Formats: sequence, C-alpha cells, structure tokens
Amino acid sequence: MPPCAASVSRLGTRKASTWARNALYIDRGLLLVNKPPGIVCQYNRKDSAEEEEHPRFRDFINDFKEEFELENDPLPVHRLDKETTGVFALALHATHARELSRQFSSRTVEKTYLALVIGGKKTFTDSSGVISDWIQYFDGRPAFAKVPFVKPNEVTEKRSETGYEVLAMSPKMPLSLVKLRPLTGHKHQLRVHMARTFGAPILGDALYSHSEVLRVITDTVTNPEDRIFLHASSLRVFRFRREGTPKRASVMVCAPLPDYFVRACEDASIPLDKDVITGGLWIDGERIQVGQGEPDEGAKRGLNLLQGLSARWFGS
Repeated sequence: MPPCAASVSRLGTRKASTWARNALYIDRGLLLVNKPPGIVCQYNRKDSAEEEEHPRFRDFINDFKEEFELENDPLPVHRLDKETTGVFALALHATHARELSRQFSSRTVEKTYLALVIGGKKTFTDSSGVISDWIQYFDGRPAFAKVPFVKPNEVTEKRSETGYEVLAMSPKMPLSLVKLRPLTGHKHQLRVHMARTFGAPILGDALYSHSEVLRVITDTVTNPEDRIFLHASSLRVFRFRREGTPKRASVMVCAPLPDYFVRACEDASIPLDKDVITGGLWIDGERIQVGQGEPDEGAKRGLNLLQGLSARWFGS
C-alpha cells in the first residue's frame, strides 16, 4: 500500500539513514531523490566484482524502503547515467509507475540538466538554441563518430534534440556552465551532443572527450576523480489532488548541486543562482517555503499545497 496522507505527514521524523537523506519529495505514489554519483539506476539481478566497487542500487533502494516504511520496491521510471547526479524519480507502486511512464513517453515531463563544459566564446556563437541531429548506435552504445565496416542492420540512427542555454562563461579559462533540456531521451544524448556537435565535452567525461584537458583548467579547477560535471537539476511532473481544484498540479523539484560542482564553479569564477545551489520545490509555479518554527503566511500556504497532494518536502 502507498503511504496515506497521515503517514506522509509523519515522514522525516526519524533520523534518516545514509542514502535516505537524499530524499527530496514524496507523495502517495512518487518519490524524488537527489541521486549521488556512482549509482547505477536499475535493479541488478547478479553480483560482480565491478559492482562491489560501487554502492549497489539495491542498497540505495533499501534505505528508502526502511526510512519510509514501504512495502514494495520503488520502481524507476527513467534513467540517469551512473556518474550523473540530480533528480531521480521512483514510483511507489505499479499504478503510479504506469502513469508517470506515460508522462515521460508523451514528453510532458520537463527535465533540465546543468553541465560544466570545456568551451567558451569561440565555441558558443549563440547563447541558446536547439541541437538537432542523428546519433548512431552500434551494439546498443552511441558512436561518437560514424561507425565504419559494419553491416547496415547492425547500426541504428536516432533523431535526437537537445535545447541548450549558456548560463555563464569563466573569465579565466574556456569553461562554461550550460543548461540542457533533452527534447528526446536517447542514451548519452547530452554527452554526445556537447562533445560532437559543439566540440565542448562535459568536464570529466573521458568517454567522449578525445583530448587532454587544458592545463589552465586542471591547474585551477578542483576535479575529483571519476566525476562527470553533469547534474539533473530539475524535473517537472504532473501530480493529482484527491480533493479541491484544479485536480492536476505541476510539481517541479530542483536538486541541490554537489559540493564538488559548486567548488569547480567557484574556482572558475562562474556565478551560480542560489536556487541552483540549494535546490527547491515549486507547485503550480509557486516556490514552496517550509521552514522551522512558527510558519508565516507563505509557509502556511506552502504546507496547504503540500497537504493537498498528500506530500512532504525535505529540501530547502
């Protein structure tokens, strides 16, 4: 059974376990979490030496099951790459999984990513636009360049579109903060578009970057090993109220940036918006502020909006 409104109101009263502290939002059928790096977003039915080197998805899920007293395993309704951080959606039971999957497939879900990419004014002649091209896939993996010497039936091509906006450029080095919005959802689409179309690979993306990072970047920017500077910053979905009008509500969750991402931007003198750093929740376009102590009028309205969705918010 999914959490009822009464149980949702009590969530978070216990001391959260390690992974469960990444919870951002929960309602009757949806759990949104801030995925850390190093977690593969799918259930694995086998153990391997490689997997033992990273936190397993099963361990990740079990912490949320225990914290929120869930009877069933939450179900992923989309994917993030292992080293990509940010908002990750889990349905609390099959009915909500089907409904959320329909939203993803019909493209009513809005996803935005933040990427720190190697490139500056010479790379981005336009501050915004849409990347639209074909990505070749060979044996299920995207090919950075045209795949030679294979049979036509072994290669698939998928039309891929990504909206982009350059938010800021470093005054010290060719490094830029870019907001990306995938308009289609193909494997490694954002990484391929930045590396191939713009020649501006995402910092830390060794798979699609075929040249060494400039010394001016490596000597200045703190770049942890095995980290890709790609963050699923926000996710907007539709949820439904049991009572009141309108029945449908737009819920947008913004996940806080990892500390190492913030430090890298500081090193490069790239400014960051406060909401991008701390995260936030918007319901029907209204910023929800729920603080400690006696709530003011704004906080009371936020609590009422959450109560209408039988939801709880764990962020700032």
